[in-house]
Amino acid sequence: GSVSPSLVFFRAEMYANEAGRELAKVLIQLIEAEIRINIITHSLGARVALSALNILGDFDGKYNEKIDNLIMWEAAVADNAVTDTYTRAKNPVAMELFPFAHKAVKRMRILYSQEDGVLGEDSSLLDFDDGISDISRGAYPKKYTSAANTTGALKDYYHKRNEIGDYYTDFENLRRDYLLHRGSLNQDDIAQYENMANTAKGREIKRSIEKLLLEEANTVSSDLNKPLNYLKPWSHFRRFRPDDEYFKHIVEVLTAQVFNNWTIYTKDMAVRPALGHQGNRLTAPEPKQNSKELQEAQKIYPADAFIGKLKNEGKLWFWDQSNYFITHSAMRDFEFKIFDKQEPKVFPRIYRESYVNEIMNRIQENSNFGRYKNDKKK
Repeated sequence: GSVSPSLVFFRAEMYANEAGRELAKVLIQLIEAEIRINIITHSLGARVALSALNILGDFDGKYNEKIDNLIMWEAAVADNAVTDTYTRAKNPVAMELFPFAHKAVKRMRILYSQEDGVLGEDSSLLDFDDGISDISRGAYPKKYTSAANTTGALKDYYHKRNEIGDYYTDFENLRRDYLLHRGSLNQDDIAQYENMANTAKGREIKRSIEKLLLEEANTVSSDLNKPLNYLKPWSHFRRFRPDDEYFKHIVEVLTAQVFNNWTIYTKDMAVRPALGHQGNRLTAPEPKQNSKELQEAQKIYPADAFIGKLKNEGKLWFWDQSNYFITHSAMRDFEFKIFDKQEPKVFPRIYRESYVNEIMNRIQENSNFGRYKNDKKK
């Protein structure tokens, strides 16, 4: 990452976006060397991979379907992350979706578990095998709440670092003056200061921020190797065109963050459930997944026609491992043996059913795994 580390998950997401941009450059080298590529991720690694593929998929077809398989195990991304249509719904800071990623890969396979107490609620209130995340009933859905420092980590990309950070300081000085002199202001002045974003100075700052973002967008969109500055938190996009809905959203998000002291309102914090927790249960449910509980959930989190299409075409596969994948990082043995009560033991089932059957065997069905495409010539 490029800013100070902390335990803020949102900060880790931005690091993952940055890492994905670098991974995209490596993947391009491998593709040009005609090397077959399969990617396996766990948790936030899904964001790294999807960021890279989102960039490759925005090369006007040059890198379409150059990745054989993407396997996402307990993916800490939104359950509609691979949709092709950008939307602002349940997308508070313009980072939930990767609308070009599906183009770069032939097949995607999702392994998910509803017993993952980090990504969502598991089946028992008394199940603490995921630690404090179990107590909170899933940390992922709360990633933008005050318990997770909302979006304060975004500030570190700007404050005392660049011109947008200077605009933030200017605006905070205006706010401080208002608070210091509020008692001596008349009603017109109070009304103006309470709506500072729409004052003459506020509108000037808005225009200046948009101008800076547009200038950088024009510079970096044609060259993946050019470093991002103001747009760095959104490193998972290759091009930033003025008419792109996601670019317009980024401009609005960043401007609002500057005016709101790097926070978002409670009503805007909601995100869709994690892919590694829900799989296709909400986006592309099967008839057997049509419970009353899911029907109610789908009113809040609608199905996604494009994800359903990918699933029906066999490009997107889902594997429910809830019966045995009982923690977020269940590949490891339990640190405390008192929790290891399940029979047969968890780890052998994970190895046999998830890793061997649903990952390695599936990769070998459609990819010359671990070999060069033209290995006979070598």
